[in-house]
Amino acid sequence: MKKVLIMSDTHGDKRLYKKILDKENPDISIHAGDFCCDFDDIKKYFDYIVLGNNDFDGPEILDFKIEGLSIRLMHGHQFPNFLGNQLKRNEYLLNYAKDSKLDILITGHTHIEYLNFEDNILVLNPGSLIMPRNTFLKPSYAIINIDNGKILNTTFEQVIKYI
Repeated sequence: MKKVLIMSDTHGDKRLYKKILDKENPDISIHAGDFCCDFDDIKKYFDYIVLGNNDFDGPEILDFKIEGLSIRLMHGHQFPNFLGNQLKRNEYLLNYAKDSKLDILITGHTHIEYLNFEDNILVLNPGSLIMPRNTFLKPSYAIINIDNGKILNTTFEQVIKYI
């Protein structure tokens, strides 16, 4: 089994993501952009990283596999805004993942945590450790467990963690 930690929008706060990495001790760590620090430094802590709209170095889109699952990592600023219509954005992301033949699509950018598991496709935004925009203004990140090519936890409560 692989424990996968996912963060986004840390905006230069190394202290906080280091603390969470130490606490969770993941097998794989992923950052969905807006790390806002030196790319060579962030690479010391995360296995997969994409740049966000506030970053200047790194890949914009990254495709990789974990235990055979096809994963695409992107910050999310590449997608239409939908003028705050979150339901339309969520539908768009699921269709994008389907069309791209992905098992998992990971984004950030909105600073609002989101999870949808539908048609065996996981669409995930871990929220933000810095400047969260969720209802409670609580910093968040995500943990998923993958075993033998299957995502073990698929509900919001299982995946999203608050600090």
